[in-house]
This record gives sequence, structure tokens and C-alpha cells, in this order.
Amino acid sequence: VERIVRLIPCPSDAGWRPALLDRLHRLNSESIPHLSAPLEAGTSDDDHVYVVSHRFPRRLWDEVAQDKGLEPSRATRIIEHLLRALAGLHDNRLCHGDVRLRKFHLMSPDSEGETAWLVDADVGSLTSLSENGLLDENARFYYPPEWKGSPGQPTNQSDLFAAGLVAVEILLGKSVNPLRDEKFDDENPPGTDIVTAVLPQLKQAGIDASTRDLIRELLASDPDKRPPNAGAALKQWQSDGIRDARRPVIGVAVAALSLMVIAGTWTVLDFRSGAADQANTIANQTNTITNQKNTIADRDQTIADKGDTITEKDKEIGESSATIGDQE
Repeated sequence: VERIVRLIPCPSDAGWRPALLDRLHRLNSESIPHLSAPLEAGTSDDDHVYVVSHRFPRRLWDEVAQDKGLEPSRATRIIEHLLRALAGLHDNRLCHGDVRLRKFHLMSPDSEGETAWLVDADVGSLTSLSENGLLDENARFYYPPEWKGSPGQPTNQSDLFAAGLVAVEILLGKSVNPLRDEKFDDENPPGTDIVTAVLPQLKQAGIDASTRDLIRELLASDPDKRPPNAGAALKQWQSDGIRDARRPVIGVAVAALSLMVIAGTWTVLDFRSGAADQANTIANQTNTITNQKNTIADRDQTIADKGDTITEKDKEIGESSATIGDQE
């Protein structure tokens, strides 16, 4: 299992440094389904914080077809995983603060039995990190209306608005935020309410009514009209008839900004209580895949053995036919 190291510029006198270290501690105090957490973290003598995480093999945004999206049942499962990750954060009085399509990765060799994982929760909601270049230009396309185009204070409702945009991208294969495209589309000029623009497209794409209702609530322009937290949004969606796609948690992933060789003196913080559970989880996933490969190999060998047996029997039949021919 590959791991990556992320270096976060964080001077010892930075005012937000204690908040970052406290957040790392809190993220590792709970094992949150579908949310990657640091396996290890610490401070260095050159004013950096390092975070060690599992490397995730597949990126969701690579698999969302342009102007088409994912197959609806697969998309529904991934949206559920997204809400479960945010629900775990919100239940612990934490916000992510940087939810977007590029922050989701997938665990499993293919789409069968896959799980989606939300990454970068370690620094996502610390808006002061933008001063150090850790928030890229793509992030602004997921800002809620109340932020008015500039980074604001993350809340449960800002997380949910971004989650609604991600859900639409997964379902339709395109962004519906006017900030991304000045033209927006032919029927909905800039300034059009996003819900007004997107619901007809979702209906035309065959998306079920309960999922459309969920997205209507997540993308409400008034934050007070959005659900109070992701857990409430998920509960309402399920009560409205979402297919229960819950599966065992089988993977851990995280996106990285940099992969570097660390030199110098590092102080390792005690962040391993929650990480141990995730390390065991991903090890079990790896063992499961290995066992599946061994099973397939055994089956292939069995088929090969049967093929050899059939060949031998064909030879015996041929030899018997030849003997009968000689006797005649």
C-alpha cells in the first residue's frame, strides 16, 4: 500500500498553527466512514507540518464522462458516500471547507464494490492557508452564494452547497455553477438561480425525484434553507426512498499536494489512535483483492486441468476408434 507525505508551510509563530494541530488531533479521534484521515503527522524544525496518508489509486473526476456523468445507480452510491463523510465531520463540529469533485477518490480495482473517499479534510476549512497557496483557483467554482466570490468562513451549509454541485457533476458530467462559464448555457444566462437551471436537466436525464429534491435543498441560494448538516440531508434522502447502497468500509485515500523526501529533525505527534483502524481497513482490502486474485488463478488452473482431461479423453476415444478400425 503506497503512502504519501504532504508538507504544509506552517511557521511556528503562525496564528493558525495551533488550530491546524488541534484539527489533526480531532480528525484522528474518530474513525469517520469515507473520510481519509492522517496516518501520522508532526512538526519540523524548519517551520513545516507534515502529514502522512494513504495514496489513493483512482480519482473520481477522471471517471466522470463529459456531458454524461456516471451511471445513475453508481452515482447515487458515491453521493451517499460523500454525505456520510461530511456527516462524520459535522457530527464532530468540523467543516471540510474545500469540497469539490477533485477531492474524491475511489478504492477498489474497478467500479464493482467501490467506495468513494473525501480527502484533504486536514486543512480544508482553514481559510488562512490560502495565503500559502494551498487553495487553487478551481476551489472558487464551489463557493456558495453567501461568500460572494471570495473565500468565506466554512460552515455546514457551505459544505452542503459544494456537495450539491459535486452531485450534479457526477450525475450530469458538467458544472452548473455560472462562475465556471460566463455563458453558462443558452437558456440560463449568468445570474440565473442554479436550482432553476439544473432541475430540468436532472429530470431529463432520468434522475429520480428523491435525488432531485435532495439537490434542490443542497443548492438553495439561502443557506438557512439548506439542511442543518449532512447527517440530516442523508436521513431525509433515505426516508424519501433512496436505494440503500451502504457497503462495508473497505478503503482509505487522500489527495496530495506534494510527494517529497523529508530531511531534518521531525517531532511526531501522537495521531495514531484513529489511524490504526484505517490502516487495518486498507490492509484488509488489500488482502481481499489478493485472495480474489488467488481464487481466480485457482479457477483458471481448474479449467486448465479439465481441459487437459478432456484432451486425454479425446485421445483415448481416437485410439479406441483406430483399434476398432483395425479389427474391422
